[in-house]
Amino acid sequence: MIHIDRYTITARVLPALVILVPLALAVLPWIEVTFDPWKWGGAGLVTTVMAYFISQVTRDAGKKLEEKLWHEWGGCPSAIYLRHRDPQLASGEKQALHKAIKRLNPNLDLPTAAEEARDPVSCDQRYDRAAAWLRNQTRDSKKFHLIYAENVSYGFQRNLLALRPWGLLSSVIGLISAGLALWFGKPAFASVAGSLAIGGYLLLITTASLRRQSDVYTRRLFEAVDMMLPIKTSRSKATAKAEA
Repeated sequence: MIHIDRYTITARVLPALVILVPLALAVLPWIEVTFDPWKWGGAGLVTTVMAYFISQVTRDAGKKLEEKLWHEWGGCPSAIYLRHRDPQLASGEKQALHKAIKRLNPNLDLPTAAEEARDPVSCDQRYDRAAAWLRNQTRDSKKFHLIYAENVSYGFQRNLLALRPWGLLSSVIGLISAGLALWFGKPAFASVAGSLAIGGYLLLITTASLRRQSDVYTRRLFEAVDMMLPIKTSRSKATAKAEA
């Protein structure tokens, strides 16, 4: 059964539409355009349906790219942040995060700094389990709407980056078609502008920009740990602060 939600539309369908737009613009100068709501509506529906099915390929391409990038980055970003040897969180902040995660799920045995130093590979597996557990616990898009929004943005960038070579090729085809149309005296400035805009935007989606977005998502994920702690624990902290 087809399930369409915000994530599917934004992170999977939209990247496919971005890739298809220059191809549509390549055809535009060569056809007689008349405003017919039924035809335009039908064309939009067909394009959306095509984009949805292409989005399944988009997702697979994005996942394959993600595996490659995680290998290059040294692991899943949310697991990397948990490592004692990773400097992106201050030592005190990291210790507090580890304690909070253990409080939420005592079965998650996070390593000590000494254990990590002795056997970083097996410790990374424990970090991966903890990060995966946190991601699964924060899938409620209403309760954890900030995490959901950042995950949607990450999924969009990841999938679009995976399709970028095809998108750039699509933009080049759009520009060539528009250039030929202008040569033959046809109105094609909209096609030129659209193809240039898509191509320029795709050049801004890079591995570095995706890594920045993954870091934003990871920080939102860890911010939610305090929200997940029992109310009694939160009140105890508030009381301790007040008494101090």
